Amino acid sequence: PLLMPLILPLVTSLIEVFWVWWCDKHFRELVFDRGVTTDQFTALVVPIAIAHGNAEVTRLASLLIGALTTGSYDWVSSVLLAFCLNVCVRHRWTQHAAATMLFWYSPELGERLAPWLACTLADQIHLEVKTYFGYCRFLFPFALALARINKGLPAFFSESAGLCLVVAFVLEVLEDLIVNFGGLPRGRMPAYFDEMDDSCESPFDPRRFTLRSAGAEETRVHCLAMQGSRRLHPRLILTIFALVSLAVPCLLEIMLGVGFIEGQCEHPIAPSKRLGQTFLWHRPVEC
Repeated sequence: PLLMPLILPLVTSLIEVFWVWWCDKHFRELVFDRGVTTDQFTALVVPIAIAHGNAEVTRLASLLIGALTTGSYDWVSSVLLAFCLNVCVRHRWTQHAAATMLFWYSPELGERLAPWLACTLADQIHLEVKTYFGYCRFLFPFALALARINKGLPAFFSESAGLCLVVAFVLEVLEDLIVNFGGLPRGRMPAYFDEMDDSCESPFDPRRFTLRSAGAEETRVHCLAMQGSRRLHPRLILTIFALVSLAVPCLLEIMLGVGFIEGQCEHPIAPSKRLGQTFLWHRPVEC
């Protein structure tokens, strides 16, 4: 139990990174390598945005569930670790450290594994969507807190859970301020990577990295700054926000029960009852 708050951010981050890599791999194979001429950018932005949003939802919901069921403050270490990891990743410090250590240990092995560490278009989109799609997960918890206050109930069930929600939101805002306006140095990859990728230092840099040609002769076409989700239709952005934000109540109701989330039950509902309540909202709700 003491290690779970530390393992949670690492596991969710690894799953998120794997999904981004998988999307980038298939985008290259099905779109770029085949020379598709029409705009297929949406096919890459949307799944990465949903993957990041759902990863953040899983982290937040897991911490809230732990705080609600135990009343402890074990979530503090998990929130702080996730904050530090996100700052390091978005400044490319983790990528820089991994590449530096790899080339220091074995230059031959470093060159062999370099394509796995090189910056790609999917990486840049991933950095970009971290700026705003992480806020989707806070829509339902804050709306639930306002509804509970309107009913005369405690804002968010317990002091630990309420503090967890507030701290997570404050750190999310602080993270974006540090990354976008903090002026911290960004990790510089070893010289070997200069031949593999372009600037790729900031998602706000107008000299953004783009996909390389798969042919014998490389071509580089610079991208416009913030070309990711700002190119999407507002309805599509709202759809992504809805899909991600609705995942929070789903997880809370599955793990705690509909009656508890609605404020009709004082304690979380037993597993034998709450699973049925999640899919069949019969009345009155069994506590």
